[in-house]
Amino acid sequence: MTSIFGESYEGRKAHLIFDGVVMYFPKALAAVAAVSVEGNNQHNPGEPLHWARGKSMDQRNTALRHMIDHAAGASFDNDGCWHLAKAAWRILAWLELEIEADAAKGLARDDEPIKPIASGGMSSHPSATERDLHEQAGKSIPGITDPSLQGQCTADAVQSSFDGIHANTQRHIGTLQRFAQILAELDTLA
Repeated sequence: MTSIFGESYEGRKAHLIFDGVVMYFPKALAAVAAVSVEGNNQHNPGEPLHWARGKSMDQRNTALRHMIDHAAGASFDNDGCWHLAKAAWRILAWLELEIEADAAKGLARDDEPIKPIASGGMSSHPSATERDLHEQAGKSIPGITDPSLQGQCTADAVQSSFDGIHANTQRHIGTLQRFAQILAELDTLA
């Protein structure tokens, strides 16, 4: 297996994990790391820190439950960890498992580096991903081997799907916010 950052100098330099993640969110990542330790103490007492993947596997529902607890006004869980840190841990676990599952299905090769996300304004030059999407507009995306998907999996179709996902996410966030308001109103009645 090659590095998830690629073997080329440009590939390795395109993933600014320290500058673009750790330095953006140092307190949040420290809180997520605390969740890892607390989870290890709960699920693997006395063992070195590791992710016991066969235990407590419901990432989506557990993440949502922690987000709802936070939205309802409970910042911390019973063990003292932030509910949002627990939700973030679950979402990271879900993403890691999805990337691995896609690689196992051949949708993403485990030996290919993960492509960097669009630059987001950090550079005046388009990222490799932005250039790829522009060049691929209307063309089939390489790697799609299912004949029933040929012609449907274009960069335009993928962008349209992402746009739809974004709209649905915004709608769900609104629903969660309204749900939190209802919970808060019910709490005042109690």
